[in-house]
Amino acid sequence: MSEYKLEVNGNIQLGDYCSIHDYMGLVGIEDKLIVKIDGADAENYKIICNILQNDNFIVCAEEAEKNGKYYITAYKKK
Repeated sequence: MSEYKLEVNGNIQLGDYCSIHDYMGLVGIEDKLIVKIDGADAENYKIICNILQNDNFIVCAEEAEKNGKYYITAYKKK
C-alpha cells in the first residue's frame, strides 16, 4: 500500500481540476491519498471531495481550518 500527497495552494482554476484528476489516476487500489488545500475556498474543497468520490475513493477524514486550509484523507476502493 502506497501513500500519495497532493498539495494545492490558492484558489483552483477550471484547468487545474484536470491536473488534479490526472494525479488521482496514479493512485492504485487501497493506496492512501492525502490532499492539502491551502488558501482556497469551501467550494473548491467540496469539488475536490466530489472528484475523489467519483473516482472511486473513500473519503475517510476531512478537516477544515478557519484560515482556508483543508485536509482530506482518502483511500482508493477495490
